[in-house]
Amino acid sequence: MVRHIGTFLVVLAILSGCGDGGLLLPGLAEGGDVVLQTVADGAVLTRDRPLEAALRLRPGQREPDRVEVTVTTADGRSAAARTIAAAEIQQGRLPGIALDSLEPGYYRVEFELYSAGRRTDTVRRMLFLVDGDYRIAGVSAYPAAFMPDSRGILRADLEIPDGADPYLRWSFGGRTVSEGLLSAGGGQLLLRSPESEGVYAVQLELFPVAPPAQGYRFASELLQQTDLVVREARLPDERSLGPPASYYVLLHLAGNLRDSGMRPELLGAAAAEAELIGNAEPAIVEGQFGYRLSDGAAITFNEAVVPYRNGGVGPFSVSMRLVLTEPSGADPNNTQTATRSQTFFALEARDPAFSLRLELSDQNTLAAQLQVGGNSSTLTAVVPGPAQRRPVELSFAVVPRSSGTDLAWFVDGELAAEGATSLRLPLPRDDERERDLTSSDHAAGWRSLAGSTVIGGENGFTGLIDEFGVFFRDEFERPAANMTPFRLEQLRRHGEMLLFGEGFESDELPEGFELAGDGAVTQGVVALQPGAVLRSPPVELQGEGITIEVVPRAGDRARLLIGLRGSDGDVLRPPHEVLPQSVGDDAPLVLRLQLRDGRLLTWSGRSEPVEIPLAPGRESLRLEMSNASGASDLGITSITAYRDSSSFLPVIDVP
Repeated sequence: MVRHIGTFLVVLAILSGCGDGGLLLPGLAEGGDVVLQTVADGAVLTRDRPLEAALRLRPGQREPDRVEVTVTTADGRSAAARTIAAAEIQQGRLPGIALDSLEPGYYRVEFELYSAGRRTDTVRRMLFLVDGDYRIAGVSAYPAAFMPDSRGILRADLEIPDGADPYLRWSFGGRTVSEGLLSAGGGQLLLRSPESEGVYAVQLELFPVAPPAQGYRFASELLQQTDLVVREARLPDERSLGPPASYYVLLHLAGNLRDSGMRPELLGAAAAEAELIGNAEPAIVEGQFGYRLSDGAAITFNEAVVPYRNGGVGPFSVSMRLVLTEPSGADPNNTQTATRSQTFFALEARDPAFSLRLELSDQNTLAAQLQVGGNSSTLTAVVPGPAQRRPVELSFAVVPRSSGTDLAWFVDGELAAEGATSLRLPLPRDDERERDLTSSDHAAGWRSLAGSTVIGGENGFTGLIDEFGVFFRDEFERPAANMTPFRLEQLRRHGEMLLFGEGFESDELPEGFELAGDGAVTQGVVALQPGAVLRSPPVELQGEGITIEVVPRAGDRARLLIGLRGSDGDVLRPPHEVLPQSVGDDAPLVLRLQLRDGRLLTWSGRSEPVEIPLAPGRESLRLEMSNASGASDLGITSITAYRDSSSFLPVIDVP
């Protein structure tokens, strides 16, 4: 039975594979008349395979009278011996040396050649005898690409026999940087990357057993050479909070505490740097890379990191991705009465004086406490499913208004709870305009807010934090809280190709959408009563393909009809039923559009395209979604439209 070691997100490019334990290589005595060839130092042989050897003779030379073979253990004890007479040597090939009687381990094999009663040559090899196959399946990097001058983790993906404990040696930049037994952590390397971007060579060698005192002085035939990529920017397809321009604070926690958000630019030297307190180290938990916090460890700022401009607090959202390894409510003293909540985030501001604390109060309940002056307000939310031992993305939105403050919890991009409190935070002065965010002097009016910010810390959570950010403005650089995480996720997926993406997180219908008939927007769903129609914003056709994805509410059985209407109100395609491409709840209904030679082609799934003639100037249309049932309501949880060249129908020219 082969045991697989490790769970991995990204495998680096393989430059060379493993060696071959049966490969015959030249012996040491190249200048002699007779040369013995056998395996290289460090060969890995299974005990059921005989050791192969052969002689290479110069023209006119005779084979030796005999070959004495001795096998000793690494500490010099005799393990086996064999004499091979000349009669057993056939055309230079020696009979195989059986090794099945030996225990697995590290051995020295010595061949002594004799002719006319005189020893003419000696060839020595160090080799490993094993039961089962050993293989390096790959090396994984966490994160996938290191940032310059940052710490990260390389982890070996091994296929080895059950119970095996191999010795692993890591080399970086041509020198050994770490080595040790797998059981002692040798399968993982904590590495600091160079300060310059580039591609760097990493080599991992596997030896089946621990070395003697002097170590191994040869390269293992079981080795993996990989490329370590070091670059500053994160690619769009790497899961991360973003875009950076929308975040006041943004810590990717990719082996460093660098702030990739706008705060350093807005505040300059006044921006406090993040610091580590206690035992906080880069780690991998449930396939996520970040910093592991426990026993009061924390990431701190000597500043209240919320957007503070012109004497007031702007809207913001605190977002983080976590993997909790200790259930909330666990009893640290093993008593029947003690329970503990786990604090994720605690902010204290001094002038103006207010605080915000986010925590998991029990196994499945989030609690956010906002305190202004001597008054406080708490908003709770229930986490769907257990909150520990899985990556969970939490976001808490704060929107100050003149009459109070709006609050909302989001879990994994879905609205979990929302409410309003009469507590009021100071607003930026009315005479300051939004141009402060977008013009060349956009840093004017921004100030560092005295206070402190703690992620984890005393009574903090036990687990890993992958990323942390404070969202403060939308893609148009307008002050905003992250109240539309679905749209941001679609922006990460499709970038500038996105036309619109709505998850209906707010109780208000998003701009550009229209609702005809009885319907309501609540808790991330547009609920359409029988006969109600939801219209999308206009979609401009510019020749490329467009894909539209509509996700109905899980479990709904009402008939959803989708039609197309021109921006002038004329029906382009009557409502028709669009079947999901796969069976099951939450399967998206996919509609594809393509403008070709003044005609609109539309099709869904594997259906044949429908051709719709378009008059000049009518390259704009709206999607209509209607509930065609007679009794039950129909929910729509999201709708996304994006330009997609892969949705083109092929053009076939027939001569």
